[in-house]
Amino acid sequence: MSIENPFAGKKLLAPGPVPLPDFVKDSFSQIECHHRSSEFQEILMRVFSQLKSVFQTQSHCYMLSATGTGGLEAAMVNCMRRDRKALFINAGKFGERWGKIAKAYGVPFDELVFEWGEDIDLNLVEDKLRSHDYQGLAWQACETSSGALLPSHELSRLAQRYSAISLVDGITALGATELPMDEWGIDVVVGGSQKAFMLPTGMAFLATSEKAEACQSDIPSYYFDLEAEKKANLTGKTRYSTLNHFVVALDFVLKDILQKGLTSHLAGIAELAEHFRNEVSLELFPKTASPSLSCLKVPDGVSAQSLKKKIEDDGFIIVAGQDRLKDKVLRVGHMGAMTKTELSALAKSIESHL
Repeated sequence: MSIENPFAGKKLLAPGPVPLPDFVKDSFSQIECHHRSSEFQEILMRVFSQLKSVFQTQSHCYMLSATGTGGLEAAMVNCMRRDRKALFINAGKFGERWGKIAKAYGVPFDELVFEWGEDIDLNLVEDKLRSHDYQGLAWQACETSSGALLPSHELSRLAQRYSAISLVDGITALGATELPMDEWGIDVVVGGSQKAFMLPTGMAFLATSEKAEACQSDIPSYYFDLEAEKKANLTGKTRYSTLNHFVVALDFVLKDILQKGLTSHLAGIAELAEHFRNEVSLELFPKTASPSLSCLKVPDGVSAQSLKKKIEDDGFIIVAGQDRLKDKVLRVGHMGAMTKTELSALAKSIESHL
């Protein structure tokens, strides 16, 4: 059967979903398996173990059949309570999500709102933590809407100082920049398959510390019951149908990352980011940029949406901004299967249309 492919001949260079390595695409197209077979069980247990190296934790790492937002929701319902307040940092479009999830489950919270792309004022965060006995402090390690890298190490220290559980949305950071869970004392880290894990969208990753597990949440959950999920995982199973093709492909991804070494893998992403930023004249939007993506200011009077379309006509799929930045920035990813040559060609395309 012939199916028209509207994406043929275009290079995906967005900050998620990211371009897939050939070995991932080959895995999806060539390998079939059943999620309750002994062969798959062996792969599943190996992946559970290898994930710990990317999270840099000794804690159990979960794989959930959900997008990253499902991972955030799982973190909320398992690690927060409805009889204590949480504190959320809102520094962009994705920073709003912790509060939206909390509202859905009746978790009381306060929110510190910071200007998009600006550095976080840690003194304000500490003042807020000092003013109230918060059960948790949540933030984005990388705010994908602005390309900003938040100070996760410093924020986790503050959470520890004031006995709050730290919950980190690491969806665009985990596996792309330093986020050592145990070393920094982070209690919950959430990741997503379509970012540095170089898979399609559809799987969330999650790890929780002993402190987070001991929370004894009073929020009811069924599908996202991590205690029940962990019991199944430790026997070599998932509770319900597994994204088996994702797990098999992830086995290849983790093998590739760990063979290179996580430090080398992270350095490679940072090198791609630096290369692209040196090739393009546009200014970065955030004061402190994540290596995961480049968020570029477009000149006054230029439409980011129109510019994106011209760039797509040149064969590159990137994204413009969201919400208040919808027509003001372009966002280019540095995760997944891409080369400096491709990023240079993208930079040339951008420059030609300014």
